[in-house]
Amino acid sequence: MKRSKTLADESLEREIKAALQAEAAAVEVSAEAEAALFAELAKSRADRSWAAKMPLSWNWPVRRFLLSFCLIFCLSCAGVFATQVGSGGGWVSGGPSYEADSFAKMPKLVERLSFEPRYLQSFANGYSFVDAHVSGAQGLDERGRRMSHVYMELYANYYNPASGENLTLNVNNIPNGFSGQALQTRQVGNVELKYEEQAYKFVPFDYVLTDADWAALADGSLVISIGTDTVENNLLQSVVWVQDGVKYHMFGFDLSLSGDELLDMAAEIAAIEL
Repeated sequence: MKRSKTLADESLEREIKAALQAEAAAVEVSAEAEAALFAELAKSRADRSWAAKMPLSWNWPVRRFLLSFCLIFCLSCAGVFATQVGSGGGWVSGGPSYEADSFAKMPKLVERLSFEPRYLQSFANGYSFVDAHVSGAQGLDERGRRMSHVYMELYANYYNPASGENLTLNVNNIPNGFSGQALQTRQVGNVELKYEEQAYKFVPFDYVLTDADWAALADGSLVISIGTDTVENNLLQSVVWVQDGVKYHMFGFDLSLSGDELLDMAAEIAAIEL
């Protein structure tokens, strides 16, 4: 007779996942191990939808790239996704998620947050609200264990019917900083908006990293994600800012918008009086 999973079992599983997350930063992966890993991953391509366009190497050391991929594979199969990993700690997201499929439901949704976010139903350039969700994130301590506090963050999605393009607004109070390089800035009152760009390369499981890939990963100019059918190069465009202790990140891939136009949209949000 199969034994039912207990709360203690689930607690132990969470501890193991968190410990694996932290240990990734301390493991070195040889070239031989990397090659073997790619060979094994190539055998699993029949069921890879979970990995499609999942950014992996956000500020991670290059030699740990493949190990980080394996870690995200293990965590994602368990319904937990890594959002940021650094040496001696990091963040994992998962847990409860709440959705709003109409703007009328937003007041109820944002009650899940511990802060008051700024957001809009529509922008002057035609982007309008599609849906939103609130989900949790937890920090990891130096031993890779989940900290008790869960930070709830907001993701609101917008669509422009004229261009057919989408962008997302993320709002949270997670205590970590933005690490990108600002290409343009704009001041709105006492708030500084920063426009950033990040190149992404989405590749199949059996893709072999080139010397140029390794060099770009090393200098931070490229993020590589595994799981697509073909090689795709995309540009992530973002505006980030901190306002009243809350962090805002508005972003989209391969937008026809200029940096100034994205800053205009961010300025509409930053100008909201709470």
